[in-house]
Amino acid sequence: MSESEQKRLHQLLRAEELGDRKPNQLLRRMRQLLGDRTLGESILKQLFLQRLPTNAQLILASMSDTATVEQLAVTADKIIEVHSEPAVNTLASATSQPSATASESSDLEAQVAALTKHVETLTCQLQGRTWAQAIQT
Repeated sequence: MSESEQKRLHQLLRAEELGDRKPNQLLRRMRQLLGDRTLGESILKQLFLQRLPTNAQLILASMSDTATVEQLAVTADKIIEVHSEPAVNTLASATSQPSATASESSDLEAQVAALTKHVETLTCQLQGRTWAQAIQT
């Protein structure tokens, strides 16, 4: 076995991860790493399933005995796509939080306006005293 072949097998057996790829892309990469070598379908399934998120593994476990690894990859794509949708909902709720921030902002604006008015009143009173003192002298 050549060194590059050993590296590819090591990559396949231990290092290859899903990362930000779709499961179909992972399977394609795993097959690429296999090259001309053959690997039993059940072993390839297990290697593939191990690299998927736990939620996908749990769902696919019920069909892994009857489905091909390609069918599992297609289903895993759908599972991960659906699973990533709550992140969009979370993002949407996070963007709706500025309404709470907007009300806080309105409160702060009201406080700043009140403080500004108070400072203006104090300034006028101070200027009035200064004028009164100037007139008395």
